[in-house]
Amino acid sequence: MDILIVVGLVLFTHQGLAADIVFTVSPPQVEAKRQDTIVLDCQGNTRTLAEYISKRVNWKHVANDGTIKKITTGFYLDDGADKTKYNIDHGNSDNSDTSYSFKLTILSVNDDDDGKYICECEDSKMVILSSKEVKFRVLNPVEKVKLEIVTVMTGHKMNADSQIMTNSVTYQVEEGEFDVTCTAEGSNPSPQMTLKINNIVQRVDPKMVQSFVGNRPSYKGTFTKAISLSANKIDFQTVECSAGIPEKQFPDKSAVLKFNVFSVVPEVECDNVSALVRYRQTKLTCRLHSMRAIDCSRINWNDGNNNFVIYPGNKTHDPSFGPVVVDCESVTHENNSMTVTTSLTFDQVLDVHFDTMFYIEYSYGKTPQRHPVKLNMKEVSAACVVKPLGILLCILLALFVRRISSEL
Repeated sequence: MDILIVVGLVLFTHQGLAADIVFTVSPPQVEAKRQDTIVLDCQGNTRTLAEYISKRVNWKHVANDGTIKKITTGFYLDDGADKTKYNIDHGNSDNSDTSYSFKLTILSVNDDDDGKYICECEDSKMVILSSKEVKFRVLNPVEKVKLEIVTVMTGHKMNADSQIMTNSVTYQVEEGEFDVTCTAEGSNPSPQMTLKINNIVQRVDPKMVQSFVGNRPSYKGTFTKAISLSANKIDFQTVECSAGIPEKQFPDKSAVLKFNVFSVVPEVECDNVSALVRYRQTKLTCRLHSMRAIDCSRINWNDGNNNFVIYPGNKTHDPSFGPVVVDCESVTHENNSMTVTTSLTFDQVLDVHFDTMFYIEYSYGKTPQRHPVKLNMKEVSAACVVKPLGILLCILLALFVRRISSEL
């Protein structure tokens, strides 16, 4: 149990007694926990007892709603005062030859003590000559912290509460934008709130609302902040909101959410395909691997020269480009990841196909992605260039391939 002594000085003149009360407080504001014992000391600058009979020094309490409770009248507790809660002592001040002390002891602080205690001097007609107040705050810890994170794209909500253990839960989320809302409730004074992303403190601007629990103020702080989470190689990422009162007499409360953040951009791998002019049914094939559910409706091929888009199941009808068909199929794996395989098939390879950079386009929301794919020209054997016999064989081979291709 803590005991805090607050000393007030009540100065009197010898000409007609009471002048002004000068009440100095150390500290200027009393801050106490429930069940603490607090001593307030009001002192006058004369030791003559008769002067305090004609001019009385009283203690009273003023609640936050303005209710006044008289505690002492002169040397005694007031008839309406709770004698199990208060005690009044008077006498010569310690270590002083010129002052007289009125000590009010609050035996067990509770919420009703919040507000202010006033030491005042009145004359025989009950006219207040002077008074000084002690601001009295009953400390209360942050009682709970709530954390809510909403995925901007989908509206999916994830929640944590300081009163509920959620450390074992790790959410699987795709990288992107999120709205973080944190609420801290129950404290007096208003809470100090902190947001950390992967242990890095973020700047926040909480808004405070005051209510009352009985006579004691109770504060609620709230902030909302937009954040981004990106995939990286660490096992999990954390978003933590903590809150406590500035006096640090109570431990902070915190709510934490853990995430495994994966990339929304699929991994793309394509076959290296080579061909010669007039080859038939030549395919450019690519596979897209993603932790997110993707489907063929979000995939298309693009002719980079003319920006001509070909969707799965579609076929071009441009005579200069020749017939081209896009196919697509998807497979879901045991870990809920997906692989989409898509092919661009040339009915017959033309020169223009070698001069074109094709693209696989994958779109989701505001994050379109492109991956370049090239049809390579098959290299001619060195035998066709160096030796006359090799040249003849290559010509015959080319004529044979051309004939077979025309018959297909």
